[in-house]
Amino acid sequence: MILQNTISCPREVSNILYPESENEVIEIVKNHDFDKEYISFYSRGHNWGYGCNSPVDNNTLVISLEKMNTISDFDERNGIITLGPGVTYQQLCDFLNSRESKWLTPVHGGGPKCSVIGNILERGYGLTPITDHFQSIQCLKAVLKNGEVYEGGLSKLGYKRLDKIFKNGLGPQLDGAFTQSGLGIVTEITIKLAQRPEYVEMLLLGLKDKSQLKDVINIIKEFKAKYPSIVGGINLMNKERMASMFIDYPKDKIK
Repeated sequence: MILQNTISCPREVSNILYPESENEVIEIVKNHDFDKEYISFYSRGHNWGYGCNSPVDNNTLVISLEKMNTISDFDERNGIITLGPGVTYQQLCDFLNSRESKWLTPVHGGGPKCSVIGNILERGYGLTPITDHFQSIQCLKAVLKNGEVYEGGLSKLGYKRLDKIFKNGLGPQLDGAFTQSGLGIVTEITIKLAQRPEYVEMLLLGLKDKSQLKDVINIIKEFKAKYPSIVGGINLMNKERMASMFIDYPKDKIK
């Protein structure tokens, strides 16, 4: 079975498994022989800028977490929500809209089918007020190589609700170790949402000459320093990036 990533580096994998719960992930890991075969895992495989669903090497068992797509808890008062790795931006948006919620979906440029958790674990960036998506993490759970489950200190003491509300937790803060790493399979994340403002406006500017870019970057820095509470994300895009958002890649150039 061949998996293809975004940089034309195909990988041959032995199988793709689709667990539907944390317990199934634990069973897969416990029964796997790591001396004979690697394990690679992804949330949905649609975070295009980070390699998609292709592992780094051949001879790999792949775990897709797309069926773990449950929103298991939502605190409307505090804007705190708990997601499985298969939850997409579209699913989260529909969930919040169906409740006429005052909280925003932390979108990014990858599209509605991408995993919220997948982007967070790659320390992705978005245009809503919490632009650094990693900073939205309140707590997480992850299955380790030995099949044990990592979770915050407060959760281990039985204070799971407090662990979701109190970001700093108890003891060493290790959540960051599971971003851009293979140290564990993240099965659940609780994040803080940004509140929907009364008014939102998007401003589009274009440069006639790339020599202006240096001055524009300095202006952006000054603008964000002066108005940190009202300016969201600022995205700099060239013609190629703009084109990729509106048209399909030419089929005759796909290898």
